[in-house]
Parts: sequence; structure tokens; C-alpha cells
Amino acid sequence: MIFLAPGSGLGHLVRTGALALELARQEIPSLIISSSPWAQGFARISGCRVVKVPAPHWQTGIVPLVQRMQPRLLVLDSFPLGFRGEPVACWSGLCPVVYLARRLRFAGYRHALKGFGNSSFITDMTTLVIEPLADDHQAWIDEHTAERFYLANRICFPWSTIQVPEVPAVLAQDLERNRVYLVVHSGPEAEVRCLMELARQDMSSAACGRLAVINPILAGRNEPGCYDYFPAASLFSRAYKIYTGAGYNAVAEGGAYAGKYSATPFSRHYDDQQWRAGEVSRNHYEFGRGQAVDIFKPLFNGFPAWG
Repeated sequence: MIFLAPGSGLGHLVRTGALALELARQEIPSLIISSSPWAQGFARISGCRVVKVPAPHWQTGIVPLVQRMQPRLLVLDSFPLGFRGEPVACWSGLCPVVYLARRLRFAGYRHALKGFGNSSFITDMTTLVIEPLADDHQAWIDEHTAERFYLANRICFPWSTIQVPEVPAVLAQDLERNRVYLVVHSGPEAEVRCLMELARQDMSSAACGRLAVINPILAGRNEPGCYDYFPAASLFSRAYKIYTGAGYNAVAEGGAYAGKYSATPFSRHYDDQQWRAGEVSRNHYEFGRGQAVDIFKPLFNGFPAWG
């Protein structure tokens, strides 16, 4: 089974990695193909098999790569018409294809693809809706996909099933002794600074607390109180308050901590964070991952292995 997880951040990796770990638990092999700069680090920590294809090479390289690998099931994370205009219709008949549909600014996505010169799609693919969609997006999948399934809840990364890295000593001490206001964001620096300011305002109002920031770029500059640590969700139970963006995984992980969790929406070309920011308290944390794999298995088992 192959997951295609293009994107510049951690979100696509974390979501498909959650499914890959559940598949591994059930002894079903899988591989993630990603364009993220964090691909190899994620593979090392999670134990998932990940192949990196840089974004500039995605359009020309991904179709022949998948065809050479001859998967029994192909899962497209988020982008049903491709990521960079690659001719995804070439995979029709190769194997069953599942599209993981999250909340997109769908009109903007389709408009952007025009610049790449291609917007083909696989007419017989199955859609797995992993959160409620906008009306135009839902209408498209109703018209253009063969079968649709809906998750009862979001997919959440099962960090408790992996060997998590040791928490940096200073951070571990702060979490034990102080009220830690924890900022977790791997997006642009300006967004991280925004979340840091929100945390500082709350600390000032409370007249106590320590700021800790999980961000690999700031940590790489040795900024005080900044750390490169994954999975950050393993720290949430010990933090006093948590500040993130409103990406899919951030909101999924926040469901168990709604009382101390603040998700701030940031502008994205495709991802509708403004809508999702109000969804934290509706998550129940566990259900989505297992239900998704139960949908994959009949498709995977019903297609013969090559060779």
C-alpha cells in the first residue's frame, strides 16, 4: 500500500503516518511518499517507511515511480487532482485508489492547478471523507468518485505506540515544576511569533508561567525556550496551556485537551483553517484511525499482489 503525502510541512506525514502505523499493527505493509523536508526525520522517529520526492520533481517523477512500485492500494492524501499537475489519470486501472478528503478551499485548489496545465482525475476512485467538507468540494466528490465513506472522527497520530524521544532536560524540568505555556507550530516564523505573543499575553495576565516553543527552525537557532521535538502531542498532558494553528492534525490532537487548547487559524492557499478552528471540542481523539483502516482492508485484500 502506498500513501502519497505531498506538502511542505508535517501535516500530511503525520496523518498518513497514523494510518501506516495502524496498518503495521495489523501486519499490512505500507510506504509513504512525501515532498516534505521533514520526511526523513519523521521516518526515523515514527518507524514508518518514507520515500522523499522533492516538490520540484513531483510533477514529472511521481507517476512513473508509483507505476514501477505496482501497489495493491494507492491512497491520495488531500489532493484528488494531483499536487503539481501530475497526470493522475495514468493510475486508472493500476490498483484501487482512495482519496483522503479533508476540508479544502476547493475552488482555489482547482484554480491553482490550471497553472500547472493539468487537472485529470481517476474516475473510479473511492473517497474517504476525513472531516466535513465545503459544499463545492462535497458536490465534486459526489459527482466524480465511485464510492464514498465518512469517518466518525478525525485521524489522530498514535504517539503512545512508538518509542518517543527523550524530552530535553530543561523542558522536562519546566513541565514538572512550572505552568508551561506551550506553543507548537512548524509553520512560518511569523505565525510562530503570533502564537508566542498570545501565550505571553496569557502569562502576563496570570502573572506566572514559562513559555516553551516546539519549532525546529527556532530551535536550530538556539533561541531560548525553543525545542525541536516530535511528537509534541506527548507533552500536552503536562502543559498548562497549548497554542497551535488550526491545521487538521493540530485540531485532531486538541480534542482531548479542549479546556486548555487554543487553535488559531492561519491563511493557507488550500487548507480552510478558519472553519476548522471552531472544531477542537468536537473531537473524541480515538475513532478515526481504526475506522479508516477497516475501509482500506477490503480494497487492499481484494487486489492481487504482483509477481
